[in-house]
Amino acid sequence: MNRPTSSPIILIHGLVRTTKSMSLLAYFLRKQGHTVYNFAYPSHKATIEEHTKRFAQFLLDNNIPKDIPLHFITHSLGSLLARSFALSYGSEFTLGRISMLGPPNQGAQIARFLLRIPGTRLLFGPVLSEIAHLDLQPATDILEVGVIAGGIGCRIGFLPFVSGDNDGIVSVEETKLEGMRDFTRVAIPHAFLMFSPRVWRLSLNFLSRGTFE
Repeated sequence: MNRPTSSPIILIHGLVRTTKSMSLLAYFLRKQGHTVYNFAYPSHKATIEEHTKRFAQFLLDNNIPKDIPLHFITHSLGSLLARSFALSYGSEFTLGRISMLGPPNQGAQIARFLLRIPGTRLLFGPVLSEIAHLDLQPATDILEVGVIAGGIGCRIGFLPFVSGDNDGIVSVEETKLEGMRDFTRVAIPHAFLMFSPRVWRLSLNFLSRGTFE
């Protein structure tokens, strides 16, 4: 097992989820001796920019040092929030590595489909349009990025409706990011990535050594 690091690990959940979805991961990391912060935000009630400001204030409120590298494990939308934070506040904080779980780094075709259904904007909020037509720089020059994509290794993934191999929400190709340091695929659906002990270990490998394996 990797030795604990003094760098805090920050967890950011995905869309229409809460910190409870990351609580088992938080418990695992703390058992390994890591300092963990589990960020809560109303994902469906604001834009990525507004969530980013809320997150920056969260770091200040918790007196998280600016001179110690911050590491991240993020699920889905949380990965876009971390990228936005790096772009807006990277010069104010010291940023380390991030393990992204099922991130819609290229936007998401399923979000574009949902936008055509009446009422989905009310359910998912303004971020649905942002995910559908993502306009966000990679931020890989600020963060060391590792991506864990869900998929089954063939042309049809967990959800045939989503073209290409996918985790049931995001396609494998949509998770990839220009400049990412490492990438791996696991046969786990989107909704369960953050509950998988294998994903926990892979993420901790990346945060500790800069590689999943």
